[in-house]
Amino acid sequence: RAGYDLTFSAPKSVSLLGLIAGDKRLIDAHHKAVNYVLGVIEQELASARVKENGEIKVVQTGNLAVAKFHHDTSRALDPALHTHSVVQNMTQRPDGKIRALASQSQSMQAKEGLQGFSERLYHSKKYYGMLYRTSLAPLVKELGYEIDKTHNDGRFEIKGIDRESIMAFSQRREQILEAMSTLGLEGGKQANYANLITRADKQAITREELKTHWQEKTDSLGLDFEGMIKASQEKAQVIKDNPDKAKNIEALSRQAVIYAARHLAERQSVFSRDDMEEKAFSYALGDVTPQTINDAVTQELKVGKHLVSMKEYDGMPHYSTPEAIKLEKQNIQIMQAGKDTANAVT
Repeated sequence: RAGYDLTFSAPKSVSLLGLIAGDKRLIDAHHKAVNYVLGVIEQELASARVKENGEIKVVQTGNLAVAKFHHDTSRALDPALHTHSVVQNMTQRPDGKIRALASQSQSMQAKEGLQGFSERLYHSKKYYGMLYRTSLAPLVKELGYEIDKTHNDGRFEIKGIDRESIMAFSQRREQILEAMSTLGLEGGKQANYANLITRADKQAITREELKTHWQEKTDSLGLDFEGMIKASQEKAQVIKDNPDKAKNIEALSRQAVIYAARHLAERQSVFSRDDMEEKAFSYALGDVTPQTINDAVTQELKVGKHLVSMKEYDGMPHYSTPEAIKLEKQNIQIMQAGKDTANAVT
């Protein structure tokens, strides 16, 4: 295949304030969040195959060729800030040669574990979507806005824009939901199908006509975007002048990581980085950043009181807690002590 389209969509409230009210700060924040996630994907997933001593291996390359296309409307012409990041199927190996990104067949996955670019990307697509949103949330709060968490995977909206207004500017979503209801469809895959069968041709309309339509709808809903922007600008200055900001974020990030580790260890002895970060971000969405969470994980691993590093699986870090490991050892001891003490049930 020629490449991969990774699409990152801003929350509807960010689109409304950025595109209708003209708060360019929010558009810049979206671009920063997209760039951050693409950088993480580049460092974690970019790889190619190389032959060494007659054996084919996968090597990390740390580089991708990406073309970004910024769009600001849905097919129903609602405000919809989103970026199509088209990753070309090529990368430069350490030996300087340009090769296709590594991929795997199912038999290769069974033998080697998850190593291919597209396979690892698909496996962690929810994680990278969450990473975009959790990168965007603190940037939005730094601009002086408050946010409401709507889902545990990092989805949020800006406070002050109610559900009715969100839905009024979400005609495309309503078209998809209506089609799913009519056809009896459920789940993410069938939602994608409903998206395809309801996709209309793009409409021809001037930018001025579109802005006029958006503004008329905004006025009919009684939304005071100008007041929200002014209030956010004033609050942003207060946040910027806070001398304890970095210290507070560091402490909260460690609290979030400890909470996530304890929560997950109650249900499983070993858990993935993706699962742990999802719980950590859910604990403090908008008040911590991906970088501060990574730093907190590094610190907690050094201390070893709340978090322990385990063997990687499918190229992904996994962790446990001292308490979970102790419990597992006790369970093994109990099992071994009971071995051969009774006749087998036949």
